[in-house]
Amino acid sequence: DQNLFLNLVRPDDIPIFGKMEFSAYLAPGFTDHLASLGRKHVIVAGVETHICVNQTVHHLLESEYDVTLATDAITGRGEDARASALRRMVAAGAVAGRRARPRRLRRES
Repeated sequence: DQNLFLNLVRPDDIPIFGKMEFSAYLAPGFTDHLASLGRKHVIVAGVETHICVNQTVHHLLESEYDVTLATDAITGRGEDARASALRRMVAAGAVAGRRARPRRLRRES
């Protein structure tokens, strides 16, 4: 539902890159922007783990970026394909981030 996004605000200094390839790394302007940040660590989240996320991560690793997978923010077509793709990315050098666990609130006495 498009209405879910109506109240979201994107700061003006955060660019949007049009992605026409499976890998976000190949989006025009993406690598230039990434290099301009002067950082070598990228946290990756996305959809279609076995294709888009996988190819993006491999391109980042090949370009000597450190990659952390936000595993609770990565999804795809079924858990088997997702798990297999995550294993391939970790085997290639990415680090699987821990899933966020809700904290239990303690009652004050």
